[in-house]
Amino acid sequence: MVRFTVDRAGKVRDAKIVGRSPFDDLEEETLDLVRRVRLPPPPPSLSDRNLMLTVPIEFTIPSGS
Repeated sequence: MVRFTVDRAGKVRDAKIVGRSPFDDLEEETLDLVRRVRLPPPPPSLSDRNLMLTVPIEFTIPSGS
C-alpha cells in the first residue's frame, strides 16, 4: 500500500510505502508510479487544503515464459 497527499492543484506530495514487501524494486516503482500520476484536484466541498489517500498497488509477475 502507498500513502500520499494530493494538493489543491492535483499534484501528489509526500508519497510513502505503508507496510513492507520483500521486493524493494517494486516498492521503488510504486513510489515512482504515484509521483508520475496526474490527478484531478480534490473537490471544493472538502474543507482541507490537501487530501490524504492510502491505496493498494498490486503487481503481477508472470511465471514461466
